[in-house]
Amino acid sequence: FQGDKIKTTCKYCGKDIEFLQSQFKNSENHFCDSKCFGDWSSENRSGKNHPNWQGGRLLKSYCPRFNEELKEEIRDNYYRKCAMCGGFEIYKKHSVHHIDYNNAQGCNGHEILMIPLCPSCHGMTGGKKNREYYEYLFTTLEKTRTTIIEHENKIHYRSLGI
Repeated sequence: FQGDKIKTTCKYCGKDIEFLQSQFKNSENHFCDSKCFGDWSSENRSGKNHPNWQGGRLLKSYCPRFNEELKEEIRDNYYRKCAMCGGFEIYKKHSVHHIDYNNAQGCNGHEILMIPLCPSCHGMTGGKKNREYYEYLFTTLEKTRTTIIEHENKIHYRSLGI
């Protein structure tokens, strides 16, 4: 049993619509189709109205050293794997994520703290609510990775008698 039908109106076009009670979500916004939802979202959830709005940052605020060559170097340093889930690049290159969300990394004395993330994992890092969590997580992962590499290098150099 899926329940009775609930009548409401489309938030965008005003058309009368019905939902089964089991499909009805307790939300003030209901739409008759994906086109109405998309049109409403474009008008009401973009720019300053979007919950992840960051004050209108521009791409030109990136350090000029943040270029394709640097991105490729970072992807190669991780063997073309996502730093979060370990997934390999297959059809699409991984994004290169600024661990501390500082676009000036590599310029004006700012350290380069970047990691490759697959599209799925990178999508999780964009919200304002989770920034502190992901910055802590990725900083910790990078420190651990660096410590392991340094340890492996010491063992390798000892085996070579250096």
